[in-house]
Amino acid sequence: MKFRPVARLFFVVLCAVLFAMNAAAQSSLGIVFYDVEGLYDTIPSKFYNDRRYTPSGSLGWSADRYARKIASTAAVLDSVAMPLVALCGVENEQVVRELTEACSADYAYLHRTSDFGLGMDFALLYYGDTFLPIRIEEYGYALCIEGEITAGGWAENGESDSRKIAIIITRRPRDLEHVVSRVRQRDKECRIIVLGEVHGVDFKSLGLRDMTAVAEQSGYGTTVNEGRWRMTHRIATDLGGECRCGVYIKRWLLNREGHPQPTYQRGKYVGGYSSSLPVYLYFE
Repeated sequence: MKFRPVARLFFVVLCAVLFAMNAAAQSSLGIVFYDVEGLYDTIPSKFYNDRRYTPSGSLGWSADRYARKIASTAAVLDSVAMPLVALCGVENEQVVRELTEACSADYAYLHRTSDFGLGMDFALLYYGDTFLPIRIEEYGYALCIEGEITAGGWAENGESDSRKIAIIITRRPRDLEHVVSRVRQRDKECRIIVLGEVHGVDFKSLGLRDMTAVAEQSGYGTTVNEGRWRMTHRIATDLGGECRCGVYIKRWLLNREGHPQPTYQRGKYVGGYSSSLPVYLYFE
């Protein structure tokens, strides 16, 4: 009996901590990057070779498999529940439109064709009351979207407590220094978030912090190569304040070996999500 007051106090403290954590999460903004690894439709393209991803192709890409990939990808985005979603690996705008329609959240989207010749485009999904795109620039292997972001929505008079950010989605570091430089030349107050497959970049020289470095040092990664987790996808930023970054990992995204479950494995359809896991960033 004498332990009951202590237990009650512990319960109250625990509730207070959880409430504070929940309040902090609600006051934070977030963005996730997800390489969906070939979200193709079933229609042959006139501009690049996507024959494998057609009903008569070597992968037997059917309408049912496409519908399952759309539903599976939407389920991941619904589970992550971020107001900003950076995507790589979508074939075209129609695919992005159908993906947003399958999501529970009411996303607006931006899509641009990348210079891959493989139908591996970039897209940004966003809440219209959180992010307002202002400028969009394409760089072949990078897409830069500049805009204003707010956690409280836009006021009727157009004014709000917002700040300017530039979201750079990329697959190669070749154009990154140039893109970052152009953003800062236009507006020194604009903050930058870089997301994607970026290797061998000295982020410090660009005035950015590699937010995935801590998770990588702890043994986390977004892909598995030769049995080891690799941080193939990264997020870097010059945002101030408290930022939290991590890999979004759920048991249902993994196969029996505990690795990300791809849609195809060694050319065989296994119906998974992607061989990559999403990586996310919370910021104030």
